Amino acid sequence: VICRNTKRLFVSEASKMSISDPFNPVNLIAVGTTNKCKLAAVKVTLEEWGVLGTGELDEPAMQGYKVPSEISEQPMSLEETYKGAMNRARNAYTKAKADGQDSAILAFGIESGLNFTPDGRAYDLCVCSAYDGMSFNQGMSCAFEIPPAVLRHIQESGMDLSQASNASGLSSNPELGEAEGIIGILSRGRVTRFDYTKQAVAMALMLLENSELYPRESCSKVRKVRLRADKTDSLEQDLVTPLRARAKASSTSAITSDALRAEGDRKDCTARLVAAARSRCGTAFDLPLASLVAAFGSGDPAADSFYLDCTHTVDADGRRSVTVESAGVAEVLGDSPLAACIGRMILEHDGVTTAKLYTERAKGQTSLAASLANGSRPSAQSLAAAAAVKAAEVSSKDPFVVESDGSGDESSVKRRRNK
Repeated sequence: VICRNTKRLFVSEASKMSISDPFNPVNLIAVGTTNKCKLAAVKVTLEEWGVLGTGELDEPAMQGYKVPSEISEQPMSLEETYKGAMNRARNAYTKAKADGQDSAILAFGIESGLNFTPDGRAYDLCVCSAYDGMSFNQGMSCAFEIPPAVLRHIQESGMDLSQASNASGLSSNPELGEAEGIIGILSRGRVTRFDYTKQAVAMALMLLENSELYPRESCSKVRKVRLRADKTDSLEQDLVTPLRARAKASSTSAITSDALRAEGDRKDCTARLVAAARSRCGTAFDLPLASLVAAFGSGDPAADSFYLDCTHTVDADGRRSVTVESAGVAEVLGDSPLAACIGRMILEHDGVTTAKLYTERAKGQTSLAASLANGSRPSAQSLAAAAAVKAAEVSSKDPFVVESDGSGDESSVKRRRNK
């Protein structure tokens, strides 16, 4: 835990938030990194915004989590950088929830990456994503051009920015990414990585405090709460955003949003498991923690899995093991032919993003490959239908009918059908 101080979120002069606010404040700041520079930037920015460092008893704690960005080590576009920041925020939120945090959580994801201009120059910038379980808000830092000598090592050798800075002779610090950064070297210490990370965090917070000005699709709507019945000025109505206070548990919009997100994560888990079941047992594959938790629960014995006949355990290091028995296998795999072939699935997960799947054949199945092959053979009904279609095609090419001669003789005469 980085800090444990206390204050309700975003109680500012402008917001005039009442002390008797009916919504719960954020209780945990979850940051999707263990990078000291990034953690310090989040902490200091939140202190400057009055979220941390006040000494009050209800201020949120702050925790850094080692989570995957689910993108390349060196993002090479604004889109990839943007996605990485959102993935880190979402995965930090999910991991905090999986660790048993039932209180309101605000998660931050921070990612730096390159953005190329039409003339081929590469600019580095930082994206910060803030996620409260319902919506994402992003902020960005200033951008600066990467020297061509450094860029060459990134493009030709696949290095990240810190490695390329050392390879080009610009730096000799292997921990440059947690120190002043290449921006600190180029600016002679006037602007450091800490500074530009703070900028991105602050811009994300600015959007969250003014979310009524930034309507977004698929995000929770801004809810206006009248603090006192005698107030008529619209400025004295407190704007309750997802950041400032989670919607009440009974909020229909929150329930709907959570349900849709969980359904999407479960579908993602199913698709990945079906693909893994077709591969060799024990082959590593990507499975986001959020998808696993949505399908099989957090691993807490008191929390139910979405599927039947499943057991989910978590060890002291955060590694997870899920066992799905026969009835659960059919439910998990759904319409896939694999559901009839597999009697048990054992899923091992590293607690971050990598999983391995082991399967056991169902009773009466000789092998998974043979079962799938038999399942793909056409049925008698489909064979009969195909034969009928073929006969119709032959008949159309030879348009004759057979008529009796009326005398009981077996001989017959062919004549053309009338067109």
